[in-house]
Amino acid sequence: MEKPTRELVNGFLEWFQDHPHSAQEDHYAGTLTLENLSQMDRQQFIEFFYQFAYDGGHVQSGGHRTAARFRATVEAKYDEFRAFVLEPFTQPFNEIEWFQRTHIFSHFGAGLATIFLNRVNKKLFAIINNKAVEAVELLDM
Repeated sequence: MEKPTRELVNGFLEWFQDHPHSAQEDHYAGTLTLENLSQMDRQQFIEFFYQFAYDGGHVQSGGHRTAARFRATVEAKYDEFRAFVLEPFTQPFNEIEWFQRTHIFSHFGAGLATIFLNRVNKKLFAIINNKAVEAVELLDM
């Protein structure tokens, strides 16, 4: 792959600023919080994460294809999953150890897991999926 020019990168940043996707950056602000998640009953919690997966966290498309299977995982492992997704709100939080346990929850892959972490704290956690890895390689970073 050929490294993109600075002009291309700047063009993207200019485009993104006015694109509807930029408005999604804070979609879960005030919703995806420890207080809010802790107050949800079982059904609300499962529905929230089903919708989160279905919508791809308002970042990636295609969530509708696996959302029902993810819901089944959350239902089957509810207590374990609930405790797991509340961990990023506590300190100290070891994101590497946490991320290594995502495989326990089918259909909560790298993309959705890093979108979740980013929605918890966008200043600490980047979204990393196959497209992000390709972009980093392309930009020779």
